[in-house]
Amino acid sequence: MGRSGRRTCAKAGEGDEGGLMTNLSQRFHEKFIPCPMTGCWLWTAAIGTKGYGHIYDGGSKKNQKLLRANRVAWQLYRGLLPDDMYVCHHCDVRSCVNPWHMFLGTAKDNGEDMSLKLRSPSGEKQGAHKLSWDDVKAIRESKLPQRKLARIFNVSQSCISQAVTGRSWKTGN
Repeated sequence: MGRSGRRTCAKAGEGDEGGLMTNLSQRFHEKFIPCPMTGCWLWTAAIGTKGYGHIYDGGSKKNQKLLRANRVAWQLYRGLLPDDMYVCHHCDVRSCVNPWHMFLGTAKDNGEDMSLKLRSPSGEKQGAHKLSWDDVKAIRESKLPQRKLARIFNVSQSCISQAVTGRSWKTGN
C-alpha cells in the first residue's frame, strides 16, 4: 500500500474465522449508523489506522480476535468469503459497512478499481517522487534527449519517459 494507504479492501483470512457470527451479529448492528444521503452504513466503533472499522469476534477475553467490520458485514449478509478474495468498496468509504456497497475481488481487481477511479497517487502526491510539476513542465517542453534530461534531473530515463508520455504526472498542480 505504501504511503497512500488507499486500499479499500480487506484481504480474506485476516482473523475472520466463523463460528461466532450469531453472537457477533447483535453487537455489529449496534455499531453503525445509516447515512440517508449516501446509503453508507458508517461504523461508529473502533476504527483502525487504515480507516476500516474493527470489532472483536466475541470469543473469550483471552482468545478474542480483532475482525474488520466490512468483512463481518459481508459474512452476515452475503455469505462466506473465499480465502483468496478481498471485500472491496464500491463507495470507497472505508468506514462503510453496508454489504451492498461492497464486492468481492482479487488484489488485482482492487488495484484496477483504484486506478479507474483515479485514486492512485501520482506526481507530487506519490511518496517517492523525485520531480516537481515545474520539472515535468520543463521536461515536456525540452528538445533534449531523454537520457540527457535524466542526467540533468538525476533520475532514470524511464522516469523521464513516464513524465513525458503522461504515464506518471497525469494532471497539473
